Amino acid sequence: MIRITLPLLCLIAGACADPVIDQLRQPQLQEIFKQLQSKSLSAAKLSDEELNRAAVQGLLQRFGTGAALVPAAASPPSGKLVSEFLLHSIAYLRPASLTVDEIASLDAALEGLAASKAENLILDLRAPAAPGEPMAAVEFLGRFLPDATPLFQVRAADTAATRAFVSKGKPRWQKPLLVLIDGDTNNIGETIAAVLQQKLSAWLIGSPTVGHACEYRLAPVAPEWNLRIAESETLLEGDRKLFGVGLTPDIRTDFESSKKILQFTESEKTGMKRYAYEVERPRMNEAALVAQTNPELDYQIARSAHETTEFDRPAAIDPVLQQAVDFLTAQAFLKESPSK
Repeated sequence: MIRITLPLLCLIAGACADPVIDQLRQPQLQEIFKQLQSKSLSAAKLSDEELNRAAVQGLLQRFGTGAALVPAAASPPSGKLVSEFLLHSIAYLRPASLTVDEIASLDAALEGLAASKAENLILDLRAPAAPGEPMAAVEFLGRFLPDATPLFQVRAADTAATRAFVSKGKPRWQKPLLVLIDGDTNNIGETIAAVLQQKLSAWLIGSPTVGHACEYRLAPVAPEWNLRIAESETLLEGDRKLFGVGLTPDIRTDFESSKKILQFTESEKTGMKRYAYEVERPRMNEAALVAQTNPELDYQIARSAHETTEFDRPAAIDPVLQQAVDFLTAQAFLKESPSK
């Protein structure tokens, strides 16, 4: 059984990130522990097992993305890659697993989008996925960057030496793109987004990422659980780190994760266009008068029958995707506007 030592107590006390507790020194923490053991109604609960539980809980909280308990029977990646052409010459692409196994689907999607009239690509990296390997990031980035472009370095926890990675092959997409990120973006998505921001000046839209490690190791600790431990970190150009820091979007737009995941599941059948634009109710206009039609008739009939129509329900919009579309639409308008 693990015994609680004073350094470990320091970690437990700091797990809550309380500014007051973080200012206490080791003797003061020891005194708090002593008082809790001897003069507290909860003293009887401070068994060795409970202390060990508190120690592990505090360490995992303190380590953040550096360590976590994960199910031993990991489920295979769910979902599939989604690719479609939106309005206003905008294409949309959302990988599902960000693994090497997904590269074939990625290539097929990019070839189709590159051959279309799309002038901009929205690369959505917000799909929840298990941590991946650095070679997956290299393969994905090679679809957007020229051959032999320096990408990133990887440094293990127990050495100062680094491994450098460069892109390979001919890019499949060479037009402008922007990237969507959030707290569900995994370690490979973070690396891809960071490199595209550095190398292509790609805009990042969404919410901050959590700062994953580049590589993780799984250590069995129980029949149902593994301990996932960060083994190496990504170093970007200029020795910029991602681990424990994450990415801050250029344009912040938040969206509740549970609602986003529901939309992602539905979009595998219906596409994401319905979540990018608000559909306006048909109204009488000059064209309808000329054609001698009434586009409001069906809606008025439904309302008179006390029926709820799709126009009476709040629109199920993905605000992050909508922000990206609005941004690209505004850019196109400003580019096409005549100068004074």
